[in-house]
Amino acid sequence: MPRKSELAEGMKWLPLCVQVACPCKRSADVIIKKDAHVLCRVSSVNPVFPTAPSFTMNDKQSIREPAIMRWEKLGLVFKLAESRLANHKNAMVPTPFLLPSGKLRVYMTVCDQANIGRIFYVEFDSVAMDGPPSEVMGPVLDVGTPGSFDEHGVVVAQVMQVSDTELWMYYSGFERLHQSPKESLFRCAPFVLRSAQGYTMWYVAGSSWEVVQGKHVPRYSLYTMHSPDGVTWPDEGLECLKLGPNEHGFGRPWILREGGVLRLFYSIRRIDLAAYAL
Repeated sequence: MPRKSELAEGMKWLPLCVQVACPCKRSADVIIKKDAHVLCRVSSVNPVFPTAPSFTMNDKQSIREPAIMRWEKLGLVFKLAESRLANHKNAMVPTPFLLPSGKLRVYMTVCDQANIGRIFYVEFDSVAMDGPPSEVMGPVLDVGTPGSFDEHGVVVAQVMQVSDTELWMYYSGFERLHQSPKESLFRCAPFVLRSAQGYTMWYVAGSSWEVVQGKHVPRYSLYTMHSPDGVTWPDEGLECLKLGPNEHGFGRPWILREGGVLRLFYSIRRIDLAAYAL
C-alpha cells in the first residue's frame, strides 16, 4: 500500500513517528470501551479544535491551576461492524482534524484479526457529528516494510497543519524486540506543539510491567522532548509527570493553549479499577 496520501484537497502529508517496541507485540494504547468495534463521541461544553498554537516553555502562567471542564457523552457516531471493514477486529484512537470545508475528518487505527493496525478515516459534515459518517477511507498509512520499526502496526496520534499546503501526521509504530536506550519497552502516543523555538512533544514511555488483578500490564509515565524542526528528535526524553501510588500508566496526552495556559488532557490507568479514567 502507498505510504503517502492526500489528507485534504490541495494538501499533502508527511508521516512522522515515535518508535514503539513490545516483545509480546501488544499495543500500549488500550481501547477505552467494552465494545471494541465502536467509536464513541465525547464533547466538551465548548469544544475546541487546535491547529498549531505558539507557546513558550518558560511561561510561568502555564503552571497555574486550570479551570475544570465538564464533558458529556453524546453517543455512538461510527460502528466498525456496519462498515466495509466489518471483518476487522477493532477501531481505536480517534483523532480529529477540521478540514477547510468545515467537515470533520476523524482518523483512527483499525486492527485486523492479527491485531495489526493501519490508519483509516471517516468524515462528518460538521463538528457536531450529528449526521452519518462517510464510508471508511484508506488505509492512508499502512505498515512498514519488513525490518522497519513499524512493520507490525501503526497507531495514529496527531495531525498537525504546518503550512497552507502540508500536514504532518505523528504516529506510533510497532515492531518486535527493538529497544531504545532508556525507554526500552514503550514510546508512544505523541502530541506535538509548535512554537517560535521549535517543536515540543509529550508522549508516554516505560520500561517495565506489573501485575494488576492477576494480569500483566505495562507501566509507563509522561515524558517530553524538544526538536528544532519537528522531524529530528532525541533518543530519549525527560519524565514530566510521574505515576502516583494507585497508577500504572498514562495515556494519550493532548494539549491546548488557552489564554497563555497550557492545558493537558490525558487518561490514567488506575490499579484499583484496572481501567482508564479521564
